[in-house]
Amino acid sequence: MESVVARVDGLAQSERFDAAEHLELGRHLREADAQWRGNLLRMRHADDFQTRELYSAFTEAHLRHLGISIAQVEGFADWQVGVLQSLGSGQPPPPPPADPASEEARHLQGVLESCRLGGPQAMLFDASPRAGASQVAQSPVVQEELARLEADHRALIDMGQCYGTFDAAGKKIFLDQVGSIQDRWKVYLARFRLNGEADSAPGYVGDAKKQIKRLGLSAELVESLLASAHGALREDADRS
Repeated sequence: MESVVARVDGLAQSERFDAAEHLELGRHLREADAQWRGNLLRMRHADDFQTRELYSAFTEAHLRHLGISIAQVEGFADWQVGVLQSLGSGQPPPPPPADPASEEARHLQGVLESCRLGGPQAMLFDASPRAGASQVAQSPVVQEELARLEADHRALIDMGQCYGTFDAAGKKIFLDQVGSIQDRWKVYLARFRLNGEADSAPGYVGDAKKQIKRLGLSAELVESLLASAHGALREDADRS
């Protein structure tokens, strides 16, 4: 995808018109966008809870926060492909879904490029303890609580791999359990903040914050997006 987008950019800057290149790139973009839509569809209907959560929170909910929809992004992608193919075949280009010079079009372009090129690499969190003295982290009580919390969270993730097979009541119970784990994490991490030792929290906490920042989000926004996603999943459970 990166090579295709680079070729499209080069084509826009080139002074030489190449009809065959326009048609070929249009075909490549059409195939890539179709694969992206197929991936979104599979995510939306996956049995695994985390996959559905990712789709609901960081695709639907995030786009709503940006003031646009998946349908708008897909429509803009269709238009871009249509422009390439019409130029290559000598036909008039299709009408744009938004004024190409408008802020809306620039916004859609930025979101589409992010979707096509993908986000950063998968989260690989360091679970090792932070170096340095920490009154909180070295407490046996806190260490035992962390071990229980991590074990319970992992068990919930494993259970969530079959989320799509649960009935409506089972899905709601599972969402309640997810909310309970979130609350337990908040209480656990609050100890570090209250003692001025936020940097001494488990390593993956800091890694997650860096990942969120790279995505242009804040912890507060992510929490809001997750709440919105879980609300949407509850509504889906009612309809199932």
